[in-house]
Amino acid sequence: MEQTSTFSHFQRAFKRIDQSKSFQWFVIAVIIISALTVGAHTYSLPPVMESALNIMDIAITVFFLVELVIRYLASDGIRSFFKKGWNIFDTIIVIGSLYPAAGSTIL
Repeated sequence: MEQTSTFSHFQRAFKRIDQSKSFQWFVIAVIIISALTVGAHTYSLPPVMESALNIMDIAITVFFLVELVIRYLASDGIRSFFKKGWNIFDTIIVIGSLYPAAGSTIL
């Protein structure tokens, strides 16, 4: 019984985070930064900048993984989570970003 109430407490906390306007705006800001880093990769940059972009890519991927976990834990179960098309889309994108591309040395 105590495990259920502890989980309910955490689930309510994750729901508050997930529904928070500031969290949603932060996610949008990270999406924009991610798009800018993708664009920056199309230019020839000094090695130090390439390294910085690679670190940012990893940090962005980790953030999106954490965001996905927060949204999953805030949902009322796996069916509820995957009823939303955006959750399916985001899950595919995050899993795809965790899989290294051919020849990639990141992670």
